[in-house]
Amino acid sequence: MMKRTLFIVTLLGLYLIAGAGAPDDRLISGTVGDGTTGIPGVVVSDGYTVTTTDADGRFRIQSHPRAKFVFITVPATCEIPATGNIPVFYRRIDRAAGPMQADFRLTPAPVKNEFTLIAIADPQPHSKRVLKRFAKETMAELATVGNDAPAHTHFVGLTVGDLVWDAPEIYPDYVEAYRQIDFPCFQVIGNHDHDQKTRNDDYRAAHYYETWFGPTYYSFDVGQCHFIVLDNINYNGRKDYRCEITPEQYAWLKQDLSYVDTTKLLVVGMHAPSVFKNGKAMNNRQELYALLERYEAFFISGHTHRLSYVKIHDRLRDFNLGAAFGWAWLGDMADDGTPNGYGVFKIAGNRLVNYYYKATKQPPTYQMRLFPVGAAAEHPESVVAHIWGWHEGWQTAVYEDGVAKGEMRRYTGFDPAACEFFLGPDKPAERPKAEPAQTDNLFYYTPDNPQAKITITATDDFGNEYTADNEP
Repeated sequence: MMKRTLFIVTLLGLYLIAGAGAPDDRLISGTVGDGTTGIPGVVVSDGYTVTTTDADGRFRIQSHPRAKFVFITVPATCEIPATGNIPVFYRRIDRAAGPMQADFRLTPAPVKNEFTLIAIADPQPHSKRVLKRFAKETMAELATVGNDAPAHTHFVGLTVGDLVWDAPEIYPDYVEAYRQIDFPCFQVIGNHDHDQKTRNDDYRAAHYYETWFGPTYYSFDVGQCHFIVLDNINYNGRKDYRCEITPEQYAWLKQDLSYVDTTKLLVVGMHAPSVFKNGKAMNNRQELYALLERYEAFFISGHTHRLSYVKIHDRLRDFNLGAAFGWAWLGDMADDGTPNGYGVFKIAGNRLVNYYYKATKQPPTYQMRLFPVGAAAEHPESVVAHIWGWHEGWQTAVYEDGVAKGEMRRYTGFDPAACEFFLGPDKPAERPKAEPAQTDNLFYYTPDNPQAKITITATDDFGNEYTADNEP
């Protein structure tokens, strides 16, 4: 009995020694500095634990067993580190290497209290051939975005998911396309960025995205804004996923926000919107709303390929962007007639002061398409306008030969240009079964004189006024 007791005690001692040493294998220590001195107060995380650097820029984290990266929240007082304009703010954790040293070098810079955010949704190329369109159209245009901007305008980019369309082999070319622009562009994971061969394992299915872009949720600061990127695609398979945020992300976000002053504007990027225009919604959105309730905040999302806006409450809005690829890069529009494009958000201090959807290859003033009498089947005796960015807060006005005739009437129907493109004799051969979709952003006016000059104006909720008329 004595020998047996001694044997058990010895085993227990060895187990405790091994257990005591195990956390050291997960120890991550490092520094954040400018190459000369450390930078204090920088937020550091492994996606589970959040801490900050000390007065000398040093940090230590006992990382979680499932942690894949250690990453920093780039402070507003530093330039965003990037390679080829893809931000690099993380280090991959190598579990086999034991304790890890992770050092981050940042370049101090003045705080950009005014900047322009370029947000892209669903570029979604599915081949190298199609990727060339994204590079030659969207990226080439963004390479010149600063040409007409006031001097010293600062730009930041955010691509909110479905970077590619189940085609991880073209990620290298996708990354290369971003070399054309001259500002950093953060990335968000979408459902088509997961490995469709990995079933019922969301944790592993993100590996292609992680190879090129790092963690699937993280934060960074610009000016008086705190940006949060979330992964709200819980992936089980190509057609089997849930739009929701995992408990691990919520636990991380709660810690992350503990370091964010409530005077900051929050900008949350995720692939699927929290609320869909058709009434659907992200499963556990109320928990997210509760975490953000002390802040002025807005979401930027994609996924639906529909341009929409939802005011959740007075301090929280959801901007759902139209798709950069329109409808599978078949032409220059989505199936509802909204042009290929991207969002432009102008921020001053902690306020969003302007926003518009920019149609690719068109001027910023191109915000509607006007059709003559007889073009729309639903209202054959009326002129019809598709004002794709319209939402509550916009106003319309119509003039017949210069005489004010009040507002246009809104209805749901088919954009005549989309009908012609998808159903006409020159419909896309690549996807001949593609069909137009209805939109509720159509407006009509029946003129007294069908030959009259019709002018319409649309004024958005930021005071931007757009005009179109039926003169050739």
